[in-house]
Amino acid sequence: MATRTGRIHCYVFALLTLALFTCCAAASVAQTARSSTPASISSIWPTWPKARPEDVQSVQNIINAYFDVQSGRATTERDWDRFKSLFLPDGRFVNLHTRDNDPHLIPALLDLERQIEMLRVNLRKADSDERPIDIQIKASSSMVQAFVTSEVHIHSSSGDHAARFINSVELVKDVDRYWIVEVTHEMIPAS
Repeated sequence: MATRTGRIHCYVFALLTLALFTCCAAASVAQTARSSTPASISSIWPTWPKARPEDVQSVQNIINAYFDVQSGRATTERDWDRFKSLFLPDGRFVNLHTRDNDPHLIPALLDLERQIEMLRVNLRKADSDERPIDIQIKASSSMVQAFVTSEVHIHSSSGDHAARFINSVELVKDVDRYWIVEVTHEMIPAS
């Protein structure tokens, strides 16, 4: 009987020790969670190009930076790392266009690298200056939808041209900055 009682005491002691350890560990984790700074999206992709703080501190600034990188002389290479830094690494583009007289929209879905390749080729053809002329923003605590009307002026040997586009820009608000998730882009027909 003494052996059985001893084993019961050992089991009780082991269970109490385990319970005490579990409570202490849970309290330690809870304390750490309360006292630590929330992690930012940037910490998930530490090798992604770092954004200029002024580019990503507001919706207006990130949209201006988006167009600023794309504007310039045809002979000037754009700062594609700055462009990338505005986006989540898996950011994407939806370019909507029509062909000939067909009124149906054709979406071209591109990832960030493919969009940069396309821009790199097209922006080497002529000097261009694209700027937002109207921005309408709807936001929640962490999601932002911006409808941006932009105007582009193209200066080439064949003459000067202008066009307007509507851009639907989806963003997320991080701890310390905004990120572009997706841009849907369509030319506004000339009237």
